[in-house]
Amino acid sequence: MLGQPRDDEALARLAEDTADEARAYLKTVHALARGEAEESALAVLMVALSRIVSTGARLGAVTDVILEDRYEPYSGPDADYEELHLGLAQLLAGLDEYIEIVDPLVSGELSQESLSNDITEIAAALGHGLIHFDHGRPEEALWYWQYSFMASWGD
Repeated sequence: MLGQPRDDEALARLAEDTADEARAYLKTVHALARGEAEESALAVLMVALSRIVSTGARLGAVTDVILEDRYEPYSGPDADYEELHLGLAQLLAGLDEYIEIVDPLVSGELSQESLSNDITEIAAALGHGLIHFDHGRPEEALWYWQYSFMASWGD
């Protein structure tokens, strides 16, 4: 699909596949944040992250999805992910925080980050796209997932 003319059928399949993977990711991280699969939580989390990054890579490999109206219509409020974030922070206690070099080419400025926040941001982006998808707007969902992957959670 990369570099090829737009194929609406392929995009519809990609939207469905991405929605399925988004639901699986959300189900998994919510279960882990509630304390399920405690003994294998880190392994399960790594699999979930690997799967969703693979899904995101597919989004990054296709031609840019551009909405016909060039704007994202309001679909209602996003879900609250604070409980998810707190549960993940507890799950990852002792492993959660890390230091990142903001821009190694320009400066040595460091930034303190957290895995629980990163994982929650991915969940929020996927959930936002699912709102569009579940309202029968798969192209908008695909646009949002692609945009958020490239702009945020893909790195």
